[in-house]
Amino acid sequence: MHSFIRSMLSGVAPVFAMAMCAAACGPGTDARAPSAMPSASNTPDEPQRPAPPADAQVRCNQDSDCPSLACGPCDAGAPVMQMALQQECVVNPCGGVKTGCTKGLCVVR
Repeated sequence: MHSFIRSMLSGVAPVFAMAMCAAACGPGTDARAPSAMPSASNTPDEPQRPAPPADAQVRCNQDSDCPSLACGPCDAGAPVMQMALQQECVVNPCGGVKTGCTKGLCVVR
């Protein structure tokens, strides 16, 4: 199979040829060496904390602890919930809405 691919790709740019071979040869042909750097998900020094429930309000100590929102809520005084941090919007319906810390909880200003 590999000799067939090589004969088909003779004269093709090397990068394109490698991409074609990787696609035709299937998984398991990646020649890159594994990374020596540990990923953030498997660092033994930090215990993994469970994610807060989606219906929990975001806690804070000061205004800078409160995240900007991609998709709302838009109404002043509305609580910032964890589920709002997991949403991605192409266009923010609230454009320019700020959040702040009130009594230890993030709210829309």
